[in-house]
Amino acid sequence: MDTTTVLKPQDFLSYYSMVEAAKVGPSKLLLETLALIDGDSRISNPALAVDLGCGTGKDTAELLRRKWQVLAIDFCKEGIEGVLLRPEATQFKDKLEARVATFDETSWSGATLVAALLSLPYCPPDKFAWNWASVVSSLVPGGYFVGNFFGHDHLQGTSHIVRCSRNDVETMLAGLEVIRLEEDHRDTRDGDGSQYHYFDVIARKAA
Repeated sequence: MDTTTVLKPQDFLSYYSMVEAAKVGPSKLLLETLALIDGDSRISNPALAVDLGCGTGKDTAELLRRKWQVLAIDFCKEGIEGVLLRPEATQFKDKLEARVATFDETSWSGATLVAALLSLPYCPPDKFAWNWASVVSSLVPGGYFVGNFFGHDHLQGTSHIVRCSRNDVETMLAGLEVIRLEEDHRDTRDGDGSQYHYFDVIARKAA
C-alpha cells in the first residue's frame, strides 16, 4: 500500500467549484447500489446513509430525495456549506445531519449504507486502515458499502493520496460479500500520459 502526504481542506475548493459549475449529478456507482438495495428483500427499512467525504452534496441530495436519513461528513467547511445550500437540505432538513470533520474525528453506527465515493484515499495515510475498519464496523448486518479506492497507477507524480494494489483491496474486503470489484484505467485529459486508476467497489456485510 502506497501512502504519502495529506491534502488540506482548501486544496479541494477548486474541485468543488468545478463540480458545481458542471452541475454534476449523483454517482452512477451510488445509483447502482441504491437499485440493489431497492431490490434487496432482506432490507425492509433503509434508515441511515453516511456520505463520507460528501463534498458539496451531489450524492447527499440524491439520498435525501429517496427519503434516507443522511449523515453528510466532509472536512472542508465550504463543502458542507454547499450541502446546506441545496434545496434538498431545506426540503428534508429533518433527515439531514451535516458535520465538518475528518473521518477519524467523528463516528457513527447503525448505517444501512456507507458511501465513500472518491474520498477514503484522501484520508491521512496513518489513519487509512483504522478508517476502513470503522466503516465496516458501522454497517448493520446486511448493510452496503459503495466507494472507490485508487490503484498504484493513479495520478503518478502526485503525493497526497493512498494507493492500493488489487490484493490490498481484496484483503480489505475479506469477510464482506463483494458484489462489484471493478478495476478501471483511463487517461486523464492532460495529454501527458497520466492515468486515473480506480477500484470501484460495492460490497455487503453479512446479515
